[in-house]
Amino acid sequence: MPQFGIATTIFILPTRFREPPSVLSRRLRCPAYIAPPFHKELRARFQGLHAVAMIRVIVQHLRRGFNLIGAEIAGKGFKIDLLFRVLPSGKTRLVEVKSARQIKEVHKIQGALYRQYSDADEIVVSNRETDEILSADFVRDVLTRAKDLYAMDATRAATTFTPHADCCAMRELEVPLQKLRNGLAWH
Repeated sequence: MPQFGIATTIFILPTRFREPPSVLSRRLRCPAYIAPPFHKELRARFQGLHAVAMIRVIVQHLRRGFNLIGAEIAGKGFKIDLLFRVLPSGKTRLVEVKSARQIKEVHKIQGALYRQYSDADEIVVSNRETDEILSADFVRDVLTRAKDLYAMDATRAATTFTPHADCCAMRELEVPLQKLRNGLAWH
């Protein structure tokens, strides 16, 4: 499986995308996606589940001989969950942690979008039970699709509904009705 390395740092974009990977990954599925509000109670519950998953992923990696370099490395509009050094090779591994039981395609897309913030040798999406290493080809494809999305006319993107179970809470028939009510998509 292809790994990331110094020669592939060309994937890091000269200008970063305007949206955080968590939102952009869903917009790549449905260009009209708008993130719903995150209520305080749900945020607290999510943060608790995520913290437990992070601890389990850290423990698993330490047992396998990785060194933890950093946790929750934040920047403008993003937060990298975990960064490890792979021993003895010295390569770096960026880990996007998910508390979900199953790793979905949208989670992998989100993980791939972190390439714009890091030159880690590999990107992994983990849910404490499974580590899915993203191929360089997958990451390249996601970044190309993101560039294409931003090249799309804003009005066309805002009205291009492609409902997807990974990101849309509404049923397909409700999307046009909601659009008419609000003038925008609300998934």
